[in-house]
Order: sequence, then C-alpha cells, then structure tokens
Amino acid sequence: MEPGTKLKEVNIGDIIFPVKETTRSKIEFENLSGITYYQFVSSFSTVSIENQFKYFYCIAKAGAEKKGTEFKYTFEEFLSLTDDYYTEALTNFYKAITSKPGGEGKKPKQKSSD
Repeated sequence: MEPGTKLKEVNIGDIIFPVKETTRSKIEFENLSGITYYQFVSSFSTVSIENQFKYFYCIAKAGAEKKGTEFKYTFEEFLSLTDDYYTEALTNFYKAITSKPGGEGKKPKQKSSD
C-alpha cells in the first residue's frame, strides 16, 4: 500500500473489510452488474439492492488487494455473510463510500493572536 493511503473499514458482523474505490473496482462492477459506474452513482437511491451489494463486493476486493490480504469470497459467499447483517452492511458501506477521506481528526486552524 502506498504511504499515506488510509483504507476505510466496514464491519459486517465479526468481519472487518477494508474498502477502497479504485478504477479496477469500478470496471469490475460494470462487468458484474451490466450497468455503468456513472449510471450507478447518478441514481444510487433507485439502484437495485443486488447492484449495491455488487459494488460493495468490488470495493471490498479492492480494499483487500490494497491492504495485501487475501479476499477469499465469491459474490455468493459475500452475500451469505450479509444475510444476518443486512441493514448494518448497507449502512456501513454507504457511510464508507460517502465519507470524505482524511477528514477525521483534523483540527481547525487557529487564528494567530497578532
């Protein structure tokens, strides 16, 4: 992983998935879903749940690759992991893809007392 690159993490039950949006994850999503990435992001709230999970699957695979860990799940196995954590999985993945990187923990600049 490149220095300074911080992966976001998503919990599904007891499993923590590093996630990373990459060019490769977007292309893999397009191949897996049959829709373009731009169709997906422009209408996220109306995209099928299946396609939302396909995107989450692709960014979890990319996150594992960036972290240097094995991603050992097929899409069907990934879905099985979410069965008992459906709402948690959707919420956590959505938070991960919509949060701004590096925004946490930054202190506001203080004015000088000149």
